[in-house]
Amino acid sequence: MTILFRPILIIAFPFALFGNIFGQRVATPEGKDLYKKYCLTCHQADGMGVSGMFPPLIKTPKVLGPADSLIVIVIYGLKGPAEVAGATYTQNMPAVKNITDPEIAEVLNYVRHSWGNKGTNISGSDVAKVRPKTEKKP
Repeated sequence: MTILFRPILIIAFPFALFGNIFGQRVATPEGKDLYKKYCLTCHQADGMGVSGMFPPLIKTPKVLGPADSLIVIVIYGLKGPAEVAGATYTQNMPAVKNITDPEIAEVLNYVRHSWGNKGTNISGSDVAKVRPKTEKKP
């Protein structure tokens, strides 16, 4: 049994250490640091948010859905009540200022790959493509 286990461990170990082999993204330390700086106060360390005020980021359609709509929320913020998983959240989310496109991608990849989320990857160029389409947004 030990003999069979070792080859699997040798093959699997690099994938566990370096999760973005073959383009697979993981929640990186840089993304986590950006999350702590810009998102943690409202959405909390566990991504659960604050009941009735700030929505959770775990397995929600906004987080795991199309990247463009999530990118727009980070760039421009979100106003008005938001319905998430049957609950209404009333606090506005301010636009995130002074953050680069690659940093937005990094923090969103952290969110999309943390707490059991399994979202698709977002790149800095994905963010850059969304910006011009939404420049006139209020």
